[in-house]
Amino acid sequence: EQINRNSSRLLNLVDELMDFRKADSGLLKLKASKGDLIKYTKEIKEEFDELAEQQNIEYTFESVFPEYEVWFDPGKVEKILFNLISNAFKFTPPGERVNVNVSITTPKPVTNIKRIQSMLSSDEGWIEISVSDTGIGIPEKDAVNIFDRFFQVSDDFVGYAGIYIF
Repeated sequence: EQINRNSSRLLNLVDELMDFRKADSGLLKLKASKGDLIKYTKEIKEEFDELAEQQNIEYTFESVFPEYEVWFDPGKVEKILFNLISNAFKFTPPGERVNVNVSITTPKPVTNIKRIQSMLSSDEGWIEISVSDTGIGIPEKDAVNIFDRFFQVSDDFVGYAGIYIF
């Protein structure tokens, strides 16, 4: 099982290199399909459960809904989440925390679940996936560069980081 997962991950990395090439040439396309984004995100989170145990890191998943069907590109979401979660583990020391959270963002605070679902279906709100950790973090002055290709933060910064992808 572990060998299959690792070889699958290696194949994904090769595909990622190909996607960089396509993105540079403007040929990268979304392959959206309707699926349960909460379940999919949780499955990706679970890929790191063993690593969390090995590194003695408290690793949690939170979601406002147990399930939610939306249109998304599973391959792109997987790449983004694997990157964010991998970086969180890379820069979080033992005994600290990493959290994956799926929440709903709306223009005004709303607590009624039916109203939230209505707002999402009418484009008044959006689903937000965040990966946060108590690791070394990103200096505020460098935060504007986090989506620049090959950008790296200096090694001497200590702080808190949370990144939102939707």
